[in-house]
Amino acid sequence: PIVAKLVLLALLVIARTAINDQVARLQGQLFRVVFLRRRAEFVAALSLNIVLCVAVSVLNSTIVYLTRSLALQGRAVLTRAAAEEYFQAMAYYRLAFVDRRVAHPDQLIAGDIPKFCEVLSEVAAESLTGLVEGLYFTTRLWQETGWKWTATSWGWLILGIAVTQAVSPPFGKLIGKQQALEADYRDAHGHLASNAESIAALGGYALERSTIEARLKELLSHTGRVLGVQLQYSMFEDFLLKYVTSTVAMCVILGPYFGGGRAPDGTMDSSGVALSRMRYTTSCVINAMTAVGGLAFCVRKLSKSSGYASRIGTLFEALNDLQADKRDHLAHLREGNEIAFEDVTVNTPTNHTLVNNLSFRVTPGVNLLITGANGSGKSSLFRCLGGLWGIPQGTITKPHSSEDGLFGDVFYIPQKPYNVIGTLRDQITYPARWVSPSSASLSSLTLASGQEDHTAPSAGVLSDERLRELLELVDLRHLLKYSLDEVVRWEDTLSLGETQRLAMARLFFHQPTFAILDECTSGVSSEMEERLYRICAERGITCITISHRPALLAYHDMKLYLDGNEGYTLCETPRRDRRGSLPSSSSTGELASPTVGPEISVRRRV
Repeated sequence: PIVAKLVLLALLVIARTAINDQVARLQGQLFRVVFLRRRAEFVAALSLNIVLCVAVSVLNSTIVYLTRSLALQGRAVLTRAAAEEYFQAMAYYRLAFVDRRVAHPDQLIAGDIPKFCEVLSEVAAESLTGLVEGLYFTTRLWQETGWKWTATSWGWLILGIAVTQAVSPPFGKLIGKQQALEADYRDAHGHLASNAESIAALGGYALERSTIEARLKELLSHTGRVLGVQLQYSMFEDFLLKYVTSTVAMCVILGPYFGGGRAPDGTMDSSGVALSRMRYTTSCVINAMTAVGGLAFCVRKLSKSSGYASRIGTLFEALNDLQADKRDHLAHLREGNEIAFEDVTVNTPTNHTLVNNLSFRVTPGVNLLITGANGSGKSSLFRCLGGLWGIPQGTITKPHSSEDGLFGDVFYIPQKPYNVIGTLRDQITYPARWVSPSSASLSSLTLASGQEDHTAPSAGVLSDERLRELLELVDLRHLLKYSLDEVVRWEDTLSLGETQRLAMARLFFHQPTFAILDECTSGVSSEMEERLYRICAERGITCITISHRPALLAYHDMKLYLDGNEGYTLCETPRRDRRGSLPSSSSTGELASPTVGPEISVRRRV
């Protein structure tokens, strides 16, 4: 369709050029009949001129429509190409937290790509116009004035364009930096909006305001410099290409009449013809120089758009590199019915080692508790497991090892679970897309990507009855006051404890083999916590928990302690009742040392 639109655009430009030529001839004729005072011919020529002007107006509007349509279609193509890689290999996460070559990729996709496509479509239309009208009216000018005067006009245009391009500032870099500063300024406002409650409670508005004002000051200062550069360049360009060029044009139009056979012989008819040809020659000169000037302006536009092109190119380069990183990460993964780390070294994206040569194995039915000091790498283990971070050495075994993320047979719940903007049903079925029972097969669940997950539980469609049952399990029946089809901003509605319990209902709906629970019961009561772990045991969900709470030892068979110095301790916990009941006596306080149960293995950095 893009090629077809370009062909249609070229045909319309050719048609408009032909009509513009007829309008120019007709206007010359109008000058002649007025000079000769032929009223009837004047009325007829004026009527035809109006008709031709209507046709040109229609063509102009159609060309503008096609130009904008090309920009829209180009945006769709580029955005889809970016999104195709942006949502693969979790590039949206890695660009934000791992690979920081591209600042504000959202701004690039939502802002720079549309502007870049708009400039390209305008350049395409103006280049076609410049080529077609420039060649056509140059030919007509040659026929009217001769090759010497035509060469004079072209020589001046080429010289003027060459001079202006030579002194042109680096608009591409200037505009690129301006867009980056715009993104930084919007990011500061977004940060304020996202953390408004904490900032208001701590009274940090003065610091936030100074940060925003500093970014605004830098943006305005740079924009002012850009405007100053544009002012100086525009003054020089206007003088050279507009006013000096108009003087050269007058010489080209009038020069042939100072000698040769162009001068009238003194009769009324001869003078009228000379006046008509002079008016037509004027139109030819104006159209030819405007067309060539349009081509020069296209070069200037492309120079300005190089800032967009550079930033977009950097984005695609980073996305391609992330695809290669994913292939490297897959080399360290192995598929199995368990979760196992074998001699795995966990590094941060800045290449700081958190744990060295880590080895442990979790089989279905054996719960693991992970504890340790802050920053020791507890949550980082599951960033590696989910493919968010790569590993330099070792092997990780998990179900469906070729898939990114922690869902399906391995399901992850963080301390602050994600709330999708949607209905209550959407909260529980996420990341799957719920489909109504009348239009879905109970044997499969439609994922957000449009694929079918045949590993989903048989009740893939969440009926109203099952939804109420899940809410009862986590003591959230009061949420039924909302309509099941009502879209709510749940992050503004639910407390932390309610959010955590709703996330556990989501876990019970998906019913995976393994559940990664990252401090996800910190906001619920001990009674509710006991109930949640008992339900996991009853449903055959193996829990891998990150927590500092000693009471959780009662629900786990093994404990992994990370010491924060690249070492770790793996040991068994006292055997508990498999139904999840608490032992008769339990300790309180932080789990600070790995001394519970017989030690299985210890590895520490020397």
